[in-house]
Amino acid sequence: MDFIFMLTRDDQTVEDALEVLEAISPLGLRHIGFKDKGVPPEVLQAVNRSIKAQGAISYLEVVATTPEASLSSVRVGLEIGVDRLLGGTEADAALQIRVHDGRIGVVVRETTPEPVPDEETGDE
Repeated sequence: MDFIFMLTRDDQTVEDALEVLEAISPLGLRHIGFKDKGVPPEVLQAVNRSIKAQGAISYLEVVATTPEASLSSVRVGLEIGVDRLLGGTEADAALQIRVHDGRIGVVVRETTPEPVPDEETGDE
């Protein structure tokens, strides 16, 4: 089973992410992620390098809430070299950034709410 081990608590990257990475290194995890908040970009870069040194795929989850902050986080992800982006609110603009850069995998999945049947008639 694949899962992403997230170096986060309370919707931000933990301050001791590098120490946690060292502790979990023997486990051989293949997918490790962190968020765009909680520590400065230079720490995120060190975390990303450490994840890759362990042979894992790195994930940056964008939790920024404004369009500007979300795109800024995408750019930080590109600058530090993460393998995958998760979350965010500006998929089209993020894809344009990615297209111009070409180094990062961005997975976009549009979700459509499932129809909810009417309880009385059963119609959707």
